[in-house]
This record gives sequence, structure tokens and C-alpha cells, in this order.
Amino acid sequence: MSDSTLSTFSTCGKYFSSFGADGKLRIWDTLSNTLKQEYTPNMHLTSPITSLKWIKLSNPTYPTKIKRKSMDDNPLESDILLLGTRNGQLQFYSVSSGEVSNELAKSHDSAITCMAWCKSVNYVYTASEDSHILEWSLKKNKMKKKWFAGTGRITSLALSGDGSYLYSASRSIQWWDLESKSVIKKFTGHSSAITSLSHVSTLSGNYLLSAAKDDKFISAWSLNESNDEKTSIASFVLDDTAAEMSVFAEDDGASATMMALSSSGTLHTFKLKLNGKCSKSVKADHIIQLAPNEGSKTLSLSPIPICSSLPKSDSSVLIAYGSGVLLKFETIAIDSPETLIILVRKDTRKKVSIKNQDSLKVVSASTADASYSHPGVVNGSNSVDLKRNSSSKLKDLPMEERLENLQLNKIDTPAGSSVPPDSLAQLLIQGLKSKDKNILYSVLSSRSEEIVNNTVARLPVQVILPLVEQLTSLTQSKSWGSEVAVRWLKCILSVHSAQLLASPDLSSKLSPLLGLIETRLNALPPLLRLRGRLDLLLDQFSGKPSVPITSYDQSDFLVYEDKDSDEEEGSDDIRMGHTTDSSGEDRWDELSDEESVDGNGEDIEMASD
Repeated sequence: MSDSTLSTFSTCGKYFSSFGADGKLRIWDTLSNTLKQEYTPNMHLTSPITSLKWIKLSNPTYPTKIKRKSMDDNPLESDILLLGTRNGQLQFYSVSSGEVSNELAKSHDSAITCMAWCKSVNYVYTASEDSHILEWSLKKNKMKKKWFAGTGRITSLALSGDGSYLYSASRSIQWWDLESKSVIKKFTGHSSAITSLSHVSTLSGNYLLSAAKDDKFISAWSLNESNDEKTSIASFVLDDTAAEMSVFAEDDGASATMMALSSSGTLHTFKLKLNGKCSKSVKADHIIQLAPNEGSKTLSLSPIPICSSLPKSDSSVLIAYGSGVLLKFETIAIDSPETLIILVRKDTRKKVSIKNQDSLKVVSASTADASYSHPGVVNGSNSVDLKRNSSSKLKDLPMEERLENLQLNKIDTPAGSSVPPDSLAQLLIQGLKSKDKNILYSVLSSRSEEIVNNTVARLPVQVILPLVEQLTSLTQSKSWGSEVAVRWLKCILSVHSAQLLASPDLSSKLSPLLGLIETRLNALPPLLRLRGRLDLLLDQFSGKPSVPITSYDQSDFLVYEDKDSDEEEGSDDIRMGHTTDSSGEDRWDELSDEESVDGNGEDIEMASD
């Protein structure tokens, strides 16, 4: 099952439930390997299911407005599936009626993340994202107690065998006394959210087992009064991160077996022999894998992942394998002396049924330009070039496989890159899942916009938000990281904008980025002013102006020409109506002679007289 799928077995293993991303709740009958029911909740879009828990109720009570359609074989005990929703509602789904038979009053203000059931007193405990724990009485159909854990989002709950203690987990584990609702002890040691908790009682004492989301081991914690340790006393090693964990223990505590399922679909079994602190990591007694049979004629013998498991005894386990609605259920006996057990089963993941083959229109294509992909590969990556294969091998490939895997559109590799975009997308997905910085940086370091656009376009929607988180943290680094993050974020916002807008966690994912952008924009004006002042200081020290003189225009900006005074007087006379003839000149000479007198006022006689 994918990370977004919720799945669990019923307490007796008769039913298996699954809620997927399509908003449908499916119930399988494990004895007949058939899909028994498929139910779509009324509020599956606005308030989808966030947690599942199977319980058994004796003579369950129902509201008068809800009528039961039928009864189970045993009317005194019914299989009920508890549904926790995003809006904090607790619902009861009855397998006998095939619908929600009861709803308790809404008391959570946020999504219900996990549940635990105490059979002895018929109590249910629910936890939510806002770190509140509620205690419900199923006999009275009402809430009895509500308290605040104070550890953040609670991801897992478990009860002790007698129902007197409760264990809640986020990244740390709290041990609660249910009578006083007080914390007895707190355990720390996991670096990520804890996904599974299980209490086990042995002859040596009581212990708690925990599995975290990003850890490749199961931790064991001592609950004995004589042990004051707040750290784990043992670690059980897995081949990959833990996906699921369950325990089978005898009533007398003589033996106990833990079965852990890794995210790669491999089942590990451990014989629990806990007695004091163990300094070395404990390896699995048995490792169970499923391999496809040769009759499937697939090009790849990749293991068939086990989706879920339920221990039936210390030497047998009920498993579910397959994908989607094509699930198979089988009880496996673990009696082999070998550590690695590989079981060959039919692969239901690649099941193609072609009806009316006579009416099927077949388009012939040249095998020189066709490529066939491995099963489960998206967009034709890791394709097998059939030009190098012999004609005999080509004939062995069934026609159904050829038609399904035929790739008519050839993907061109962008210029400047020797790696096709599909391979870069697969590398990026692998780096996000493994959180390997070397893989992430090798893909993100590409500077070609065409490669970035093609890679982002081929990413599935499930990895968009994790990629945005990585890029947001990368923007807080130095110049190279910021440049890379901005280039990829710009492309993601343009290609996957619809997916981002539909995500309810968009504001929390982008709020650090928006705050960083606002901070840098506020710092930009002071930096520009500082740069200008530093440039002026450097120019003064160097003695050279920042702008060379030769850059100025040496031509005159404005030229004013003053007219000649004679021309101005002449023009004035003309404007006043005066003329300059010969009589005027004689008059000027007579005036000059009269004004020429001596100092006593007498005329000076000219020498010619």
C-alpha cells in the first residue's frame, strides 16, 4: 500500500479494510479472497477518513433513525470498523449493514490521527492533531474524559493488557495512568514520528515496542518498576524503514513473537527474548519475501510487496499482497530453518484482460522504433531495447504485454544532457524518499530550463509537497542554493499550481518561503544605498571618477549671437520712419561747425580764411 493508504486487519483476521486516495473504503473477506464491500463516505472530499480501528461489540446499540439491514451470523458480537475523520468525527461502520451505523458527538477540534480499544471495559481512546486525548464509553455512547498531552501531533496509541495504562506517541512516548490521567514516565529516542506502538507481557516483565517513520529498526522499552531507563533497551534491525509492526504473545507470557513489515514489502519475524539491556542490535529470525512465478513472463523479477500482516500464532502469519483492488490473502507457516524465505506467487499487479479479441483493432509498428518497459515503470524509463534481442525472445513476449508496453511517442533527451528527463525524475523521487543530499544536489544542479521543466512535468503529484519543503530549506542557504531553489520553485508553481492550491497544507509549506522573501526585500534598499556609498568612497580613493570625462558630450548646448549695433540703429530708424539722404549729412556738418568754438565762446577762424 502507498503512504496515503490506510489499511488494517480485523481483530480475528476475517476482514481486511483499506481506505485509499480515491476516497473509497473497501472491505475484503480474507477467507474467500473477495472484495466484500465498497463504501464511499458522504464527506470523503471535505472530511476524509484519517484513521481506522477494528473492534467487536456485543449487542451494539444504534440510533433509532438508523435501521440495520441485516445481522451477522453471531448476533451477540459484531465486527465494527471505527472511522476517524479530518473534522474530528468518530463514526461506526457496520460490516453487516454496509454503512455507518452510529456517530458520536463531535468532540475533537482537529483530525483524529489514531485510536485504541480496550476490550475489557469497552472503552475507546482517540487522539488528534492538536495533542488531545479523549476517552469514550461505548456502552453509553458518550465521552467520559478529555485531556491535553502537550507533545504535539499524536501519531500512535496503545493500551496495556489489563487496560489500566495508555501509551501515546509523537516523537517521544508518554506512559499514562488512566485512573489519574497523569504521566508516569516519558521515553525518548526516535528522531521522527512514531507510527506503531505495541505492549507485550513476557515472563521477564512488561515491555513496549515502537516503530518510527524514518527508522530502520524497532525499539524496545522496559516498563518494569525496577528499571529506571528512559532509553530503549533493545533494537531490532530491518532492511528498510518500518511500515507496520504487530506482536503475538501467549496468554501465560511463555513466548512472544514480533512481526515487522518494512516499506519495501519484506516481512521480518523476531522471537522476543527480552531480559535486561541488549548492547547489540537484534537481527531477524526469518525474512519473508514474495517473488513472481515464471509463468507471468515479465521482464523483471522484482519482489511482490506484502501490504499488511497479522500474526496468527508464533509460527504462522496472515499476509495481504498485491495492489489496488487486486489483493490476495494467505496464511503462511513459518517453520523453515533458513533465515531467508522466498515464496513464489502469482503477480497480480500486472493483470490485463482483453475481451472481444476479434474486434480488437491492432496497429502494426516497426520494432526498430518501439521499446518495451519493465512492469511498474512509468513513462517508459528503464526501457529494454529490443533491437539487440533475438527474434526468438521477441516471439516469447505475449501480445498482451506488447500492446500494453508499446511506446509510440519517443521521448527526446534535451540538448546538453546525457540523462533523459524520466531518469532525472526517478532519481529525484529516490533522493526525496531516501533523503540523500548527494542525489538531490546532482539533480537540482541542472541549469537548463528545458531539463528542469521536463523533469518537473514528469513528477507524480505525491512528491510535489516534499520537493517544495526541500527547496524551501535550500533557499535559506548561500547564493548557489538560493539560485537553484528559485529556478525549481518557479517551474513547480507554473506546472503543478492546481495540485498546490488543492493541498490544505499549502500555507504551512510556503509560509517560511514567503517570510524569507519579505525579509530579503526589506533588506534590499539599505543594501543598494550601502553599495552606492561604497562606490563613491572607492572612486575618491582611486582618484578616478566613476564616470569618465570622455563620456560627456563636448558640443555646445546653447549658442547666442549678439547683433551689430549699427545694424540695430539702422533697423530702429527704419522702424521710426527716418531716412538717410545727403541733406541729412549736410545738416550734421553745419551742427558740428557751430559747436566748434573757443574757450571764450568765440568762433575759431579756420586757416583758410
